[in-house]
Amino acid sequence: MRYQKRESLKIKLIISIILLIILPITIAAAYSIAALSEKTRKEMRASLESRMTAADLIFENEVRRVHESARIIARDNGLYFAMQFNILSQVAKYGRALKAEKPEIDELIITNGEEILYSSDDAFHNFSAAMIKKVYSEKKAVSGIIAGNDIGILGAAPIFDDSSRCMGVIAIYSSLITNGQILSHISEKLKSTVIIMRGGKIESMADEGKRNVASVKGIRIGAESGFSAESDIYVSKPVKILNKEYYALFREMKGVDGTAAFHLGMAEDSSDLVNSIREIVRNMVLICLGGIIVAVLLTIAAAQYLLNPLNTLIKTLTDISAGNLKRRFEVKKHDEIGVVGAYL
Repeated sequence: MRYQKRESLKIKLIISIILLIILPITIAAAYSIAALSEKTRKEMRASLESRMTAADLIFENEVRRVHESARIIARDNGLYFAMQFNILSQVAKYGRALKAEKPEIDELIITNGEEILYSSDDAFHNFSAAMIKKVYSEKKAVSGIIAGNDIGILGAAPIFDDSSRCMGVIAIYSSLITNGQILSHISEKLKSTVIIMRGGKIESMADEGKRNVASVKGIRIGAESGFSAESDIYVSKPVKILNKEYYALFREMKGVDGTAAFHLGMAEDSSDLVNSIREIVRNMVLICLGGIIVAVLLTIAAAQYLLNPLNTLIKTLTDISAGNLKRRFEVKKHDEIGVVGAYL
């Protein structure tokens, strides 16, 4: 019975010391995992915000490029001559040649303010007519994002004669959906997944420079994902697109009329974050296991150090109780056990 009690005391001592060591390690590990996970999320958001800022600059440069292109074309001698003498065949010929020469121009319109002299796409004219009329009446070039049947960048400039009379308007348009070279360029340059969304639905998406329209168009990102159409900038919960989950940052992009044209999204595959967190957890688990092993070894050593003198004392008392009065306990310690041994 005494033997069982001695073993029980040893086991209790080992368990107590292990718990005293493991508990702080576990708490510290859990806190570290939570802190590092939050840090990783913040770093991802900061990375997405940085890319969004870069994307804004690319859009601004593209708007300026389209604006300047429209102004340069409006001053072209060939177009000026055809417009001045109202040679419709020459205007159409000029328009076709210009469209073939500049593939980045998706749509092209030349108008005299009353009728369309050349249009590469009637649908384009339908949703850009108000913009063209504004340029003609105000005699001032305009450029910016427009959203109608399509979403893109429009540049329109007045065509003047020698007496500064407005003879017409040239309008060029680069699509973000139909052609999407701008979207692919942003994705490739920023090494990010770029999303164009309108009304909570995806219009187009580019990943690593490759566009994907057909399979993503119409996918809804709604309130259940944390997205709000009123959000100017918002990091959503992971959203599922084509069997992948993304953390995304959305920013409202204003049209040339000042209204919301669409939301531009910078997205990052959430598996990158998950893998980072898994790596953190794996390292923490290894640290905890190492700590537990060290704790067990130290505890066993401590138990032996504490209990060996006690076992010797018990054996001495057992011999004395058996009648061996010559048995002595050698005092080598100066703690409580040593005091008891000294009295014996």
